[in-house]
Amino acid sequence: MAGDYIPFDHDFPEKVETLAIHEATDTPIGEIMLRLFRFWRLVDRQTDNGGLSGVGLATLASICGGDLVFWEAVCNVGWVDILEDGSVKMPGFRQRLGRKGSARQRLKWAQQKKKQRERAKKKCPPCPGGQSGGQRGGQSPNQNQNQNQNQNQEPEVDPEPQALPSEASGVAAQHPVEQGSTAKAKLPRVPSADIDAVVAHYRRYHERARPGEKERRKIGDRLKEGYSAADLCEAIDGCHKTPHNLGANERGAKYLGLELICRDSDHVARYMENHRHPPVPRNEREQRTLDAAAAWLARKEAQDAEHGPG
Repeated sequence: MAGDYIPFDHDFPEKVETLAIHEATDTPIGEIMLRLFRFWRLVDRQTDNGGLSGVGLATLASICGGDLVFWEAVCNVGWVDILEDGSVKMPGFRQRLGRKGSARQRLKWAQQKKKQRERAKKKCPPCPGGQSGGQRGGQSPNQNQNQNQNQNQEPEVDPEPQALPSEASGVAAQHPVEQGSTAKAKLPRVPSADIDAVVAHYRRYHERARPGEKERRKIGDRLKEGYSAADLCEAIDGCHKTPHNLGANERGAKYLGLELICRDSDHVARYMENHRHPPVPRNEREQRTLDAAAAWLARKEAQDAEHGPG
């Protein structure tokens, strides 16, 4: 559609993520900007939720430029997510591109409005005396013109609400917003002990890991949404039962970062489900990966039982 645009940050060349991609791949900053612009434009035009079904890193490199090493670096900084089926998704789609609808959604709205206007014309034929159906009932031409202008305006649509876990409804009930008030509901405070418990559980898998402010902030955000510390610990366990995250992927790379696990509600819910219902291995490589992870965890639990955690 003519006039479509996507937001592009002024400080993109100096962002930490941009510099990390440049450092990892030796790609010029301008080329990084062009490739990511192509990716975001593709997502804006072709999807309603940021996911490119059936498109993996190899296809993405063919469409937007670069190679697997480049897009692997983009994944590592959190600008592209790889789903369990190997397809890619843009994280934060609703916040960045979906607030007023993607180009695909705006095209649907335009087509719907066109059909509505055509139906309205058929229902309101011209009145005797030369007046159109829209001027019946004593309406002045100015009033009719204002109504047509309002009908032609593109609807303002709020971003899609994200589903919260069952515990979240209880949190919302404890903090109602008064009717007619424009103030936002205050989110509950997060006890630091809950964050510490999640970090400690993660370090059972990665003793040398030192989660910082970024990871703790992500944990706090998920706790504010209604997840419990036990839920996030389940998500950590589920991530370490997912073959793709354990390295059974085309690059042999592991995706086990705490920031990734707690990045948003979708990630937490997905890994919690993988903990309760572990993915079925699709091939012998995935089975070996899961067996090795299970054996390591069993040794770790036996060591903790004998000497205590840590």
